Amino acid sequence: MPVADQIAAGSLAVFLSLCVVWLVAKQHRGQVANAILVFLTVFVGFGLSALLTDQAHAKVTKFIQTDQSELALRLASACVYAEQYLPGSNTTKSKVSQDMLAKLMRDTLKDLEQSAAQDPGNINYTAREVILRHMLDMPIKDAVKALEQPNNADATKLAKDFSLIYTKPGSTSLESALKVEDDLTKFIPNGWYRTSALASLYRASEQQGRLDAIKRVDKENGLALFVRFVCLMCFAAVSFVVGVVVLFVQIIFLDRKVTPQQDLPEVRAPAAYGFKAVYAVFITWLAWQLCVSSWSQRYLHGVQLLQNNVLLAAVMIAGIYLISNVPPLLFAYLFAMRPNKVDFLSGIKLRLRAGKLGAGKMILAGMMTWFGALPFVLLVQILSVKLLNLKGSTNPIVALVMEAARSANLGAILVFYITVSVLAPLCEESLFRGFLYSSLRRKLSIAPSILISALLFASVHLDGGAFPALFVLGAVFAFAFERTKSTVPGMIAHGLWNGGTFSLVLLLFGN
Repeated sequence: MPVADQIAAGSLAVFLSLCVVWLVAKQHRGQVANAILVFLTVFVGFGLSALLTDQAHAKVTKFIQTDQSELALRLASACVYAEQYLPGSNTTKSKVSQDMLAKLMRDTLKDLEQSAAQDPGNINYTAREVILRHMLDMPIKDAVKALEQPNNADATKLAKDFSLIYTKPGSTSLESALKVEDDLTKFIPNGWYRTSALASLYRASEQQGRLDAIKRVDKENGLALFVRFVCLMCFAAVSFVVGVVVLFVQIIFLDRKVTPQQDLPEVRAPAAYGFKAVYAVFITWLAWQLCVSSWSQRYLHGVQLLQNNVLLAAVMIAGIYLISNVPPLLFAYLFAMRPNKVDFLSGIKLRLRAGKLGAGKMILAGMMTWFGALPFVLLVQILSVKLLNLKGSTNPIVALVMEAARSANLGAILVFYITVSVLAPLCEESLFRGFLYSSLRRKLSIAPSILISALLFASVHLDGGAFPALFVLGAVFAFAFERTKSTVPGMIAHGLWNGGTFSLVLLLFGN
């Protein structure tokens, strides 16, 4: 049995033993409960440190960054096509866009070389490196040789295909070209790299008709992507302005005392749960999540599942999310609400009416919260890139979302929409704003309550690249809860944010 499995089995045995002692020793349950909390704290500490150094997670992060680089290449290629239609442009010269594309290819090639060196068994990096080297008129012999792997028949086959395409142009028979085309379609995900490789294949095998066809389709797709990108930028600009207006109105008309004294019971938790109960909820949840994460990695098989069955992966992710994030709500009820005779809906502040706000105004407040969050998040993202060199989310789910968009699998897309736009807002807003923030407000003022809840909200996602944005969103959703006395607006804003982000991925990565 591997060492990791032995540690997991031993930890489980200790935990179950403590639980049995807690059930039997009725007169010493307090001390045993403290021992359980200490054990869980140590378990979570070791688990998080192991996760931060996990090579599998690092590999998925690299895979996500590679997809993001491909999007940049697609956009640059789209600009090359679009520039030909601008007034005063020379159709044979797209100097600015071509220079931008060439620079992006060189930068991407450096990243791919580093990724291939860190993960030599991954043919995705080496195959893309070969394609880029050819397009930049650089030697490809060493890259093709690196692609050959004695224990990987697929990699060896792809290396032979590249040799046939790039080193023996004009000598590729039609029969060989068809076999190579099947390999490229099988081993290279649909997108910019596959299109580039297929164009080189048709050129090498002198299939002028197919070469013209793929160029025409690529140009049409590029122009469509350029139009979508411009529309998205216009929508983002309008939304930014609306968000600034919402914030300005809030500043002008907001009472100096956000929540009057008589309304504090509506914001605070219905009972004083105590630090120990709240801590027990979150440390138990984190321990549970680490166990679920360890178990799920055995069945998701990292990046490979993305290319095999994206619908199955989407369903599994939805199931894993429910298994991971429904229990903390149960923990909150069992450890805090039930002992204090608080019903669940009151404990998570899920209400459609609060004061003068009815269901309609709650929905409107959620939409305005989304607009108000946009300027803050955009500003923080820009600062994160400029000052901290963060390149966006590294959540493994992002890779699955990108693959769903690329494959245009409608079933997977629908499942992801339900997961990110419905399940995530319901669970996370109930826990972090309805339970945690309201508990903090019994002891603390608005500012520290927002700070602590937003910090924990961003931290538990274990996504360093998205931490600043998640912190800002957590703070904005907490403020919306303070203003409306309900988690409903936060759920709506959270759902709009996740759904909007997923829609953005679909529009940019979809083929």
